[in-house]
Amino acid sequence: MPSKIKGHGRTGRPWRRKAAEVRASFSPCWLCGDPIDYTLPPNHVWSFTVHHKVPLAVAPWLAHDRSNLVAAHRRCNSLQGDRLGRPPTPTSRTW
Repeated sequence: MPSKIKGHGRTGRPWRRKAAEVRASFSPCWLCGDPIDYTLPPNHVWSFTVHHKVPLAVAPWLAHDRSNLVAAHRRCNSLQGDRLGRPPTPTSRTW
């Protein structure tokens, strides 16, 4: 297992290439399923980010594994944090 480094592998040319691959897919948000506006500036809450399905805190060696990288909204990605899996899908009404 590689040692942890600052940024968990989210820096450098290999990371930028993988992030560009995910962006080029123009996929909807993996967490909420809504479309992502890929024209928004990077710091906007609904902008595109790369999400790790298996968090780096759990498996840092999967940092650049394309099968572990998916598109997500910045807000959804931040709310998910380092928890495994998708968050529960909200229902259409309050029970």
